[in-house]
Amino acid sequence: MNQYPSQDPWGAPPQQPQPQYPGANPGYPPYAPPQPQQPQYAPPQQPQYAPPQYAPPGGAGQYGQPPYAPPQQPQYGQPQYAPPGGYGAPVATAPRRNRTPLFGAIAAVVVIAIIGFIIVKAMSSPSFAGTWYGPGTITSSGTSAPFETYLDLKQDGSNITGSGELCVNSVAGAVTIPVSITGTANGSNITMTWKPTDTSSGDNTPAGVRGTLSNGTMSLTARDSSSGEVDTMNVKQGDHAAYTAACSKLPPLNPNQ
Repeated sequence: MNQYPSQDPWGAPPQQPQPQYPGANPGYPPYAPPQPQQPQYAPPQQPQYAPPQYAPPGGAGQYGQPPYAPPQQPQYGQPQYAPPGGYGAPVATAPRRNRTPLFGAIAAVVVIAIIGFIIVKAMSSPSFAGTWYGPGTITSSGTSAPFETYLDLKQDGSNITGSGELCVNSVAGAVTIPVSITGTANGSNITMTWKPTDTSSGDNTPAGVRGTLSNGTMSLTARDSSSGEVDTMNVKQGDHAAYTAACSKLPPLNPNQ
């Protein structure tokens, strides 16, 4: 018998003989040569997209995102209409003046005027302060007698204070009568009250004296309404020594006076 079957050109292809290896165990399957392993297909890795980080000038907002800024809305102005004749030239407005310096200047002028008025009034008003002396005449019941007057006056505004003396030359010699003085000045006029401070004579009745200062001479008048006595004096500024000298020159009183 032929080892190889007949080859039928129209039939099934002949079976190829399987090679036999020495020492092959007929109980195991025939040896199959190893087939090459095909690599497993792995799709390429896609890159991970990381959004860009923004750092605005003011710093990042929450979660690293820039703070939300709403879009700016367009500004729509009202349509401008020009009158048929066109616009005229713009009217120039006067700049607003600052009145504070003006008020300050006015206040300064007023203050200066007031101070000047006070100074001028003080300079124009005569002062009764100082020491005064001069002759006087006592007139009573139709007779008269000379005497000397000395005044030491102080002036504080219109207030007058001070002391004085009256001197007469009696038969027994010169007699002085000290007095305390209070009064008020009003311009060139003065009103005083003289009160004797020596009560040994028994007569300490205050006397009211009025006077006027003119050209450095103070003309004084004292009236006693009960006795009708009138004393007139004209004094000028001088010291106590001048008064004492004038007092020593007085003529003696008439004993019958």
